[in-house]
Parts: sequence; structure tokens; C-alpha cells
Amino acid sequence: MRNSKRQIGTMFNGAIAAKDGETIAQLKEEIENLKISSGQSLLLPVADIQPLSLPGNLKQPRLYFDPVKMDRLKKSIYKHGVLEPILVRPKEGGGYETVSGERRWRSCCELDLKTIPGIVREMSDETALEAALIAHLLNEEITAIEQTESILSLLSLHLNVSIEDIKAGLYRVNNSRIRGTENSRIFSAEEIEIISSILSEFGMKLSSFVSNRLPMLNLAPEILEAVRQGKISPTNAVILNRQPPKLHQELVEQAEGLT
Repeated sequence: MRNSKRQIGTMFNGAIAAKDGETIAQLKEEIENLKISSGQSLLLPVADIQPLSLPGNLKQPRLYFDPVKMDRLKKSIYKHGVLEPILVRPKEGGGYETVSGERRWRSCCELDLKTIPGIVREMSDETALEAALIAHLLNEEITAIEQTESILSLLSLHLNVSIEDIKAGLYRVNNSRIRGTENSRIFSAEEIEIISSILSEFGMKLSSFVSNRLPMLNLAPEILEAVRQGKISPTNAVILNRQPPKLHQELVEQAEGLT
């Protein structure tokens, strides 16, 4: 693995006046503050906004929008308006891209609203992705699958290593620890410290992340999709995945909503 070229406290440097050397805990606080900073927000034209667009392998974290939750959000916005400003960055050539709050923006589009409160910040592609990942991880409605994938993306961003290499490396580190050996050729000491720090900020340890979270990404497609949509719990998903593939769809329907 390559040594990390990024420090944990880089997200908002030069972007929203964060200080050098901030930890993810401080960055989380910055995101929370942005969410309630209505006094700093502007009324932005809904038509001038689009989803975050990133180059190459950089991917925004939110891919699935639960229709039931979206309908609930639209009803709330219709009745009370947008109570929490979205976070956007200026788009080259004009307009804006969503960094945090895409569900609110999409709801406003469907409601045919003309403006939405938003906070505008200049952000590089890496900064925008990191802000989007942290905001996504702070979302109370995030599924276990989304959280796992977002943490992997955050680790990949900080270590400058592909997600597949991150997953393979985490399995190897955990296996080495179980055997009572430390394989320094997997990750450097600095990278292990960064991994542990990021996981701890979201209440996880490397061993439990590898044992309980990573296996979820190897579920059968229909079971994985059911977890993504919040239809079944991760625990039930693992149990269902052990059954014959021909039974998966029927078992998912029977297990929906059960603990």
C-alpha cells in the first residue's frame, strides 16, 4: 500500500475557514453547524442546481432515494418549507452542484418550487466528496450498506487507495491480528492510525467493521438491494444469504420489516 498523502484535517481548509490539523470530529461539527446556519444561506434558483458531478473514480455517496421517505419529505416541505439549507458549490460555467441536501433539492424540483435556501462554498472535487461523505454519514436515516460504502469511500480518499484494495487490505490486517501477527506490508503504521481514527469517529473498530460490515457487500444482489432500501436488517440479510439463491426473493418478501 502507498503511504497516505492526505491528512485527516484537510476537508475545509480554505473552503469554509477551517483550521489546519482538524480532526474528523471537528469536521463533523462543521457540517452540523452548516445544517443550522440559515442566517448564512441564500435563496438559490432550483433550476440552477444539479447533482454533484465528480471526475474519474470519485463517486458521490447517495445513489438511492427511498420513495416513501421522499414522499414524506415533500409533504413536509410543502407544508413548512425547506427548514435546513442545502450545501452547494459553484459549478464551472454557472449554476451550482449539491454537496449536501440533494433529497431536499429533488423534492423542491418535484414540487415545482422556484427557490431553495442554500449555502454556497468553493470546493475542489476532493473537498466536495469528503464533505458529501461526512454529511451522508451523519444522516440519521442512512442504511448500514450506505454507511459501510461511505466509510470505504472516505478511507479510499484519505489513503489514496482504491476501495477494492482497502477492502482486501482490511481483511488481511484483521486476519493477521487474529493469528497474532502484524503484517507491516499491508498498511503502514500511519495508514492504520488513519483507518482506526476514521472508524472510531463513527463508533466502529477495525475488527467489527471487517467482521460485521464488509460481508454485507458480498450479499446476493436482490438481498443487497433490500438492505440498501431498508426493507430488511443486515443481520437478517446475512441469514437469508445462506439459503439457496432460488429462495432469496421469496424470503426477502417474507422478512421485510421483521427484526
